[in-house]
Amino acid sequence: MNVVTLDNVRNIKLDTKSPPLNNFQALFALQKGLNTLSHTVRQCELNQVSYRDIPLSSMFHWFSTSSVNYLRLVGLIDIMNNNGWKSADISQNKKNIRNHCTEYVKEVIPEIYKWRNKVSGHFSITDPREEDNLASLEISIMPQTAWVKPYWYVGMMQWHSGGHSSEMPKWSLTVEYEKLTKRCFPHLKINPIEEVHK
Repeated sequence: MNVVTLDNVRNIKLDTKSPPLNNFQALFALQKGLNTLSHTVRQCELNQVSYRDIPLSSMFHWFSTSSVNYLRLVGLIDIMNNNGWKSADISQNKKNIRNHCTEYVKEVIPEIYKWRNKVSGHFSITDPREEDNLASLEISIMPQTAWVKPYWYVGMMQWHSGGHSSEMPKWSLTVEYEKLTKRCFPHLKINPIEEVHK
């Protein structure tokens, strides 16, 4: 099949025989990587254990960075398709591309995007911004994974410091992955958890 659907909600497609980009293989490598991370965390959930040799917190770091990178590429293909651009047009449209890709990621995975910016992209305490309160800065370097049956989460715990509460979003890697599979790559599902919401 020459045409691959990258987003079933926005109907974003990639014609692999006539792509807007000279190289798009990172899309499929990231899909597989996200699937591998999600499958591993789902096994922890199904067995109700954490893997001591594979820290779950690192998996959340890798997943958030990879999912943002993946969706930014999908956003790039979207804006290029919509404008009939090819790779040669990128350098003349940098700001439009940056804004479009950022807004697209914020639409699809807002909690992960914020967590990635404050934790996995870099710890916010090492690059404090004007809007970051002390509690949010401090929690960025604290362990954040928590088991809330039947899922592993980050952001469940909030920290209080300097008269402020931290503002980290709560999200589950496997729940977010299942949303992405429905929207972006339904052929890469992970084993379901049967007792959801029981």
